[in-house]
Amino acid sequence: MAYIGPKPSQTLATPTSQYFNGTGSQTVFTLNRAVNVSEDLEVFVNNIQQEPGVGKSYTATGTTLTFDGAPSSGTANVYVVYRGLAEVTTRLEHDPNAALAATTGTFSGNVDVTGTVTADGLTVASALAPVTINRTGAGNANIYLQNDGSDGGLIGTDGSGDTIFFNNSGVEKVRIDSSGFVGIGTSSPEGLIGLPATASNTPKFRLQSASTNTDFAISSYADANGTYVSLGANHYLNSSGNDAVFETTDKSAYVVLDARNNGMVGFGTNSSGVATERMRIDSSGNLLVGTTSAPTTLISATSGGGIALDPNSFSAWNREATASNHSHLVFNQTGVDAQYLQFRKDGSTVGSIGTWSSGLLVGTGDVGLAFVDGTPERIQPRKADDQTSADALIDLGHTSNRFKNLYLSGGVYLGGTGSANKLDDYEEGEWNPVVNAPGITLTGGDQKGWYTKIGNMVFFKASIYHTGGSGTSTGNLSISGLPFTSAAYDGDNIASGAMGTNDSAWGAITPTHWRIGWASTTISLHTKDSSDARDSSQSEVDASNYVGYATMRFTGMYWV
Repeated sequence: MAYIGPKPSQTLATPTSQYFNGTGSQTVFTLNRAVNVSEDLEVFVNNIQQEPGVGKSYTATGTTLTFDGAPSSGTANVYVVYRGLAEVTTRLEHDPNAALAATTGTFSGNVDVTGTVTADGLTVASALAPVTINRTGAGNANIYLQNDGSDGGLIGTDGSGDTIFFNNSGVEKVRIDSSGFVGIGTSSPEGLIGLPATASNTPKFRLQSASTNTDFAISSYADANGTYVSLGANHYLNSSGNDAVFETTDKSAYVVLDARNNGMVGFGTNSSGVATERMRIDSSGNLLVGTTSAPTTLISATSGGGIALDPNSFSAWNREATASNHSHLVFNQTGVDAQYLQFRKDGSTVGSIGTWSSGLLVGTGDVGLAFVDGTPERIQPRKADDQTSADALIDLGHTSNRFKNLYLSGGVYLGGTGSANKLDDYEEGEWNPVVNAPGITLTGGDQKGWYTKIGNMVFFKASIYHTGGSGTSTGNLSISGLPFTSAAYDGDNIASGAMGTNDSAWGAITPTHWRIGWASTTISLHTKDSSDARDSSQSEVDASNYVGYATMRFTGMYWV
């Protein structure tokens, strides 16, 4: 049987009393026990019983006794008697059509609420914990939720009382353990929220879009090899661990954490359907974009592209070009001329690549080369650090660190920048000296010539001899075949010089000098009639004098 309020003692309680001293002015006195109404007391003043009630003699509630008028002065002249409590019935009946007023105390036994429950249902309201369900003895304390007598769900605690679980259709779905960890689909959560990483077509978490199926989802796949976890928009891992989408005609993107096969983090995107992996961080910490190959593999590829960055080794940047103007990297500098790239060794700058005058500047410190696509098109020295002029500052090569060959199609300005300082030609070679002896046929022997041309000056050398000849001379000796035509007449440009011969092998006249005329490739031979080799009155040597084993050796220079 249930009770509302304290259980009656089955007998009348012994009345108690209390005395107060009147002061003639005090109207409020404090009782030593609480009462409900004024009639719970019998009050006497100077041995005269007082009438309870408002506007009468006194009122009482709780532990406060209030007189309408102050009792007169006296010692213990106010006497209060507490009436005893009567036994009440142990059966509580209530009008089913009226509200049940709040009360205090404890229900014991079984309490059933039957009949028709109003639309408001059963409400328990209190500033304190309004409902306590206590399971005595072994077993779980459960709350069963039923619908028309059929099981719908259960909320309960285990026998220790430190775990709360929620069941649906007889199967546990959610658990809160003694550490405050929440397990969804698992009875042993190992974090604030625990989810089983099982293979399923249902994502563990799905943030649903209001208009499309491009939901954000957290999904997983696990087997004996480990676990995949995917965070994706319109992407999840299906029950086979493969990429899947909610909406095949929409865009998708994902981040996959792979602790199963590769030990990597993958990033994928797509404009429609299942996303394609675009980038990953592999188990070695390499950043791979557009490839799954490490730098050591990517550098040997003969096709395809990709970027592989290794923080502890070299990196590879691949692109399969289909045209000669396809760039591998493009750096776009806006604003003023500045460095694109700066190279450092142990924290100190050792070089840079930047822009200057709409061109490229490469170098280190004061030493740099500027590539200028201007007028004229050129490569010129420029300080790399501050991009100021480096005129006459930088050497090309060093005493023990020389360049090999220099190929030029123009000239070299030596010691100055004027036209007089320009050296536009240097040439070394051999030439074929041909002895012209009119009327005589020469045979045998050897004829050699060498030359060096520097600018407009030709230095030459010749060694000539024959072993025989026949015929009658009809003119003077000459040698043709000079490698370059001499300069045109400028008033004084005849070149001439001495020559050596073996006199005993010559005829009556031996040549002592040679001369080159204007705009000519022929050398004429002369005797020493005059000490001035340029004297045109010197006699030319007749061909009849070139007999036997006559030889000629001479060097010279002429202008072109």
